[in-house]
Amino acid sequence: QGPEGTTTVVPDLYNRPEADGLALLQQSGLKAGLRTEQPDEVVAAGNIGGQSVIAGTTVEAGTEVAYIVSTGSSTSTTVVPNLLGEEEERAASLLAVNKLNLGTVTQEFDNSAPVGTVIWQSEASGSTVAEGTVVNVIVSKGKDAVTVPNIMNHSQSEAQRSLAESGLVGNHDITKDSYHDSVPANAVIGMDHTAGDQVGRGTMVNYWLSLGPAPVEQPDDGGGVPVEGQG
Repeated sequence: QGPEGTTTVVPDLYNRPEADGLALLQQSGLKAGLRTEQPDEVVAAGNIGGQSVIAGTTVEAGTEVAYIVSTGSSTSTTVVPNLLGEEEERAASLLAVNKLNLGTVTQEFDNSAPVGTVIWQSEASGSTVAEGTVVNVIVSKGKDAVTVPNIMNHSQSEAQRSLAESGLVGNHDITKDSYHDSVPANAVIGMDHTAGDQVGRGTMVNYWLSLGPAPVEQPDDGGGVPVEGQG
């Protein structure tokens, strides 16, 4: 215990491995006091999470310092499964197996995922969380389908407006514009979708326009340049 009246400074044992803490006490001329264990959400299991005498305190040599050893987190953890692409019932089962709970289930349109399958989860797949964590999901409602309107023989401005109002994107494919004897110029003569088809909202619909009647060349009477017809 050293000569009577000798003092020493208490070392900081916090978050040190137990063996290191005991060695520090011995080096400081102190004794290890009562050892207890308890869970700690911060200190790793096996490390010291507390001591009976504050670090830095000057005490007599041989003083006993009680300490607490962490047993680790009191909360059990689990890994979040991948729910994407799974149907709601299957997703709930996967969560239950991993001791997790299915939370709020909402629905959104999705043009690529089958109806009823999970397209989003609130906890990332593969992440470690506490058991009992609630995982919310979004399930696909399928395509946000809209009906292709009939824009044939409509003017370009009318066609664009009709497609936009239907939730579609109109695109004038100028490379397919052609002369047409019965459809006035700048009216739609073709489209790459059929009116009445069900397609996803935001689908692009290409259309092309009439250039009007084909020009007619007048016979050359030898007195000038042939005159083109109206159109």
